[in-house]
Amino acid sequence: MLLADKNDGDFDLKKEPFEWIFLEDLADQEAVRQMSFYYMPFEFCCALRAWLHEYMFHKNGSDRWIFLDADIMVFGSLKELWDQLGSGSILLSPHLTKPVRADQGEGERLILQTGLFNGGCLGLRNTDKALEFIRWFKDRLRYYCLNEPPQFFVDQYWLNFVPLYFKAVNFLESPAANVGHWNAFQCRMEKTAGGEVTVNGRPLMFMHFSGLEMPHPARFSRWTRIDEGANKALLLELAELYRQKLAENDYENTNRIPYAFNYYNNGQPISLAMRRLYREELMKGAQSEPPFFMEAAKALEIKPVPRGKFL
Repeated sequence: MLLADKNDGDFDLKKEPFEWIFLEDLADQEAVRQMSFYYMPFEFCCALRAWLHEYMFHKNGSDRWIFLDADIMVFGSLKELWDQLGSGSILLSPHLTKPVRADQGEGERLILQTGLFNGGCLGLRNTDKALEFIRWFKDRLRYYCLNEPPQFFVDQYWLNFVPLYFKAVNFLESPAANVGHWNAFQCRMEKTAGGEVTVNGRPLMFMHFSGLEMPHPARFSRWTRIDEGANKALLLELAELYRQKLAENDYENTNRIPYAFNYYNNGQPISLAMRRLYREELMKGAQSEPPFFMEAAKALEIKPVPRGKFL
């Protein structure tokens, strides 16, 4: 588990049943520190995916691994994904795998705005081709992991290039894996007499609760564009189960902990304009540590920030 924040003693990390990876464990510490300032929290988390894959490649010693987003709940074995990685170097999760009906065109238009592949599930095998991908991914996300659709949508726009640039790519095949608002309307979800959830007749592996809102139990995701039809009741039931699991794991208290990189050292919030200005200065060649101290921030003149150019 990568903690994309500082731990200021707000909770006891040793009590958690998994291994922690901290920002200080990642490579290219100067870049990590700078990104923590010029990226918004969502952008920073998505950018760090490339750094996390690099950590796994060089320091974990695993033959293969699967990254899962923090808003995913696992219901069954992931062996099928593990096996798919055995015949390739990169495993991508497409948002859609078949054409939508004419009256569901909004589903495809949403994907055009956010990327063909879902960044919340990505598998890699420890190969030279995977390392080539990781280096490319880091380079692109260093300055261009922006949440500015339609031009950029964090890391997912970049994943569109992966099957073209890196040939050892497999696509997630099972309809029972990475079920989210983008594909739930296309599958058949059922619950057996024994309580098992199936997707197109196959046991559910994991659900991706992207866009889930704690205070809105009447909808599956705030990003839903296509009516889920017969699946809606079961989707809401699974979302409620996920909410219960979050509550059981101290969501209410941890959600109150402020994000460390939202503020200057004096407690004032950092504006998006200042974040973007610092990014632009770095891209022009400035050598600067993140201006988390207000005195350093005042040295940067606030002005309209032109869009950066890539390549």
